[in-house]
Amino acid sequence: MELEEAFKEFRESMLSSMISFCRDEEAAEDGVSHAFTQALVHRQMLEAMHPAAMRAWLYSAGRNSIIDMKRKETSLSVV
Repeated sequence: MELEEAFKEFRESMLSSMISFCRDEEAAEDGVSHAFTQALVHRQMLEAMHPAAMRAWLYSAGRNSIIDMKRKETSLSVV
């Protein structure tokens, strides 16, 4: 599956899942965007994957991005 196809197929469900995960629509949008930006870096590897594996990779990348953003917010508010 090509990334453009994956974006069209997975973006909305990813966004919904990320909003449920973090309860923050802006952070969810940022997480999805970051996941697809990272996917461009790893395009060749991802496009060789089965679509289910690509989807799992994208969801993990989005979730990890949100976790990183929230950690940075927390560390900045402590200082």
